[in-house]
Amino acid sequence: MLVVLLCLFTAAFIWQLSRAVDGNTLSWAYVAEWPVLGIYACYFAYQDLTGKRRVKNVSKKAQAREADDAAALARYNEELASRHGSSTPPLAGEDSNP
Repeated sequence: MLVVLLCLFTAAFIWQLSRAVDGNTLSWAYVAEWPVLGIYACYFAYQDLTGKRRVKNVSKKAQAREADDAAALARYNEELASRHGSSTPPLAGEDSNP
């Protein structure tokens, strides 16, 4: 797949280069864009093939924040349970027409 993409990027680069040389000034931006996209595709493929594209370790500060959020969520759920009693809510339509 990478080879196909690089061939397409190269063809687009050559096409835009010929248009830019013929006087289309907007094509100069695309002349710079296609090689950058090719380099990005190679970088992404390298990261994917080598397995280096992994989630970085979460910092201790972020872990503490997640623990605080989990504790706040537990307190909130306990508050909701105390307001509504310990019974589970009825299913939709279960008590609608007795």
